[in-house]
Amino acid sequence: MNPISAQNPLQFAATITAQFVREAAVKLGHYDLSQITALDVGCGEGQIACELGKLGLKTIAIDGNGESIDKARALGVDARETLLANFEHEPFELIYVSRALHHMPPLAETLAKLNAMLSEDGILVIDDFCRELFQLPESAWLLDCLQRIRAKSSASDPINVAEKLDHPRHKWLISSQKAEEILHNWHHHHDDKHKLLTGKEMQEGLEQQFSIARIEAVPCLFRFLCDFLPATTSGTIDAAAFHQEEIEKIKTEQVTAIGLRMVLQKRTKK
Repeated sequence: MNPISAQNPLQFAATITAQFVREAAVKLGHYDLSQITALDVGCGEGQIACELGKLGLKTIAIDGNGESIDKARALGVDARETLLANFEHEPFELIYVSRALHHMPPLAETLAKLNAMLSEDGILVIDDFCRELFQLPESAWLLDCLQRIRAKSSASDPINVAEKLDHPRHKWLISSQKAEEILHNWHHHHDDKHKLLTGKEMQEGLEQQFSIARIEAVPCLFRFLCDFLPATTSGTIDAAAFHQEEIEKIKTEQVTAIGLRMVLQKRTKK
């Protein structure tokens, strides 16, 4: 997409996911998105649901965090404060889970619920990341990007630097001065502290309950950087530049694509 068409870096990142969800739906026969209602599981602040709404898709978004739900509603999203396990609704033709499945053990029970919420001809779209693939090259690139953000922001807006570079979700990153520290903090934060599911665990679990229509490794690290960029056109252009830079580094095998995208369908009954 043209980054200038997004108003801020988070919208830019959300639009990439929204376009993938739309493409997945169209390729599997849902040509008129306005005729179906989707479920966004773990919607966060609703950016993806909002972008899909602009593409014509009606979405019910759920999340267990009340503050996030309030922000999603402010974007005009039909957002409801509830956990997946407690949510009841007629089956959806499209369900998407963006960077939330890794937070949802026990996995078998979560996937069984998703399966029950999916119509017979529906599709499940997963957009997540494989925490176990993050190693020193990825750490070094993130550190380099953050140093560039810090240098640019310090020169242009010292106040903004204090606000943006103190993002509460990414203490594991901003407290690090060396790539080795970032690598250690990443695994401590994602593995030990939050005990996120690995990409392998998610993929294996999904394969047991669904049929895979599409699977791919994609850029993901740029999304962490979006939280540190100003919510301006300049910040959005920088987000797009980091995204493209990550793509190029993946092509030249300088970093690994840790993002995991999957499109799945219900298994055909025999």
